[in-house]
Parts: sequence; C-alpha cells; structure tokens
Amino acid sequence: MATTTSRAVALVLLSCAVVFISSCCGVGAAKAPKRAKLFKDNDFLSCLASGIPARLLYTRASPAYGEVLNSTIRNLRYLSSMAGKPLYIVTPTGEEQIQAAVVCGRRHNVRIRVRSGGHDY
Repeated sequence: MATTTSRAVALVLLSCAVVFISSCCGVGAAKAPKRAKLFKDNDFLSCLASGIPARLLYTRASPAYGEVLNSTIRNLRYLSSMAGKPLYIVTPTGEEQIQAAVVCGRRHNVRIRVRSGGHDY
C-alpha cells in the first residue's frame, strides 16, 4: 500500500512538473563560437524532439513559450527582463519524457532544471 501511495504521489508531482532546459550549457560553452553553439543547440533540440512529443516541447520561437514560462513563475524576480530564460521548456506527462530530457541533457552537456510546485529558486 505504501508503494502504491508513493507511486501515486510521484505521478501527481510528475504531472505538475515542468522541465526547464537552462541556457547555461556545459563547461566552456560561453567561449564556444556562435556557429558551434547553434549546431549544438540544434543537436540538443533534435534529441529532445526524438523522445518528447512536439505538443510538450516549447522553444523560444513557439507562440505559447512566454505563456508557459510565465505560468510557472512563482518568484516575481524571474519576470524581469534581466532574468535568464530557458532555451526550451518541456511539460512532461510521463516518466519517459522526463527520462528523455535528462538523457539528452547529459548527452549534450546541457544543464536541466526542474520546476515543480514553484520550489526551484
């Protein structure tokens, strides 16, 4: 029974989770040429798209990106134009999508930040 309850709680938290893909890429990314960074970002996005349905993946060019981003912000300082914004936002509905985001982040040396319930500050 405890396992069933903890699994149910985990699934509820999972359904509320929003994975933010940080714009801070791995070691040395700040020194990388823009062309190399763009290629790396495209590879990372392709990796995400291979494991996550398009309806759950938002890029900065997506029409709903701002709405999804603002709906998850609980600390008003993150609404500032000076605050960093994620490259991509994933709104997973299952464990396999979270796993895909983590695997892609590790494979492409991109930092993943998870925000669930507004406690990522």
